[in-house]
Amino acid sequence: MHPIPRNKLAFYRLFTNGVFGNQTLTWTTLEDYLRSGYRGTIAIRTKGVGTRCDYHIPFGQVEARYQDFLQAGYAREAINFSQMANDADIVAQGEVMRTTSGLALTYSREQLPMRQALAKSTLTSEGLQAQQLLKAFCCDRGYDWIMELLDVWDAGTQQLSPVIEWSAYSKPLGTLGWNTVVWELRGY
Repeated sequence: MHPIPRNKLAFYRLFTNGVFGNQTLTWTTLEDYLRSGYRGTIAIRTKGVGTRCDYHIPFGQVEARYQDFLQAGYAREAINFSQMANDADIVAQGEVMRTTSGLALTYSREQLPMRQALAKSTLTSEGLQAQQLLKAFCCDRGYDWIMELLDVWDAGTQQLSPVIEWSAYSKPLGTLGWNTVVWELRGY
């Protein structure tokens, strides 16, 4: 078992190094993003719990939006840039963890960024039904990877497992070409 990240900054250090599997392209600085040559839409987010995240920013607006973050008081090292996945391709997204009843799944089928989707429509499932739903949403490798993350990462608290934020899409995407992306693994 590995101890899971205890704060958002620790999580991002692992995430940007690909520790949690399939992910969209991610950059830790504006300079790295600009050098990458990627010109699709991105999200700019801060590395704090429940902090600012701006979605669907076109290339021509990235630098101005970044300046907005700086003017709002966010430190450069607290800002992260990531490729936007196409919301129209979302099959389901949410959070999963293990409990004494088996898997506990909180999810939405809304085709919106996750915070917005869960605010609009939140569904829940537990046990075998949660397992079957997650398996139906995710490709085989994505589902297996989520189960492996639940096995390998120890929350080190009274909860039985970390919480994993995930999204499943109708087509492959990301650095590994799965339909499933793990956005976060947390125990905070």
